[in-house]
Amino acid sequence: MWGLESWAGIGYGSIYHALEKMEREGLLSRKAVEQERHRPPRTVYSITERGREEFLRLLGESFSSLHQDRDPISLAVTFVDSVPPAEAVKALRKRLTDLTAWQALAERKYERLKEVAGEHAGEYYWALVSLSRDMKHRDVEIAWTRRIIRMLSSPKVESGVKGPDRVRKPVPLDDA
Repeated sequence: MWGLESWAGIGYGSIYHALEKMEREGLLSRKAVEQERHRPPRTVYSITERGREEFLRLLGESFSSLHQDRDPISLAVTFVDSVPPAEAVKALRKRLTDLTAWQALAERKYERLKEVAGEHAGEYYWALVSLSRDMKHRDVEIAWTRRIIRMLSSPKVESGVKGPDRVRKPVPLDDA
């Protein structure tokens, strides 16, 4: 339901390994093993005092630290003059399609979480705030990608010419 794999970088396959490691480190303790009908056993953990201290330390770091992703698109756009504009536009259109699909999925997850939260919306409020932040970032990425496509599709961009001579008249960045 939470979709942790898409917004927290936690894959379902790795969560159990991480929980076991945290138990070995004394951050969690095994509370019980439950099993319902034909489902696999489920281990229930509780956080230890040491685990709570580490959680709060990491949470404080997360609030104050900046993480700069190294998105390959930045490098690709820097060297866009190395490929014909039509080729770059084709690749960027695929990127735009993927971003748009990803955004639609995120919006459905957001709405589903709001529905599930129902009368308990307060418990899910900050998860919804976090998801909305991710969606706003993706909105900016979608708009930026559309802008780069328009810039490369401009008749002012001369195909087959490398470097600064490719654009006869610079396309104003705010108007692209």
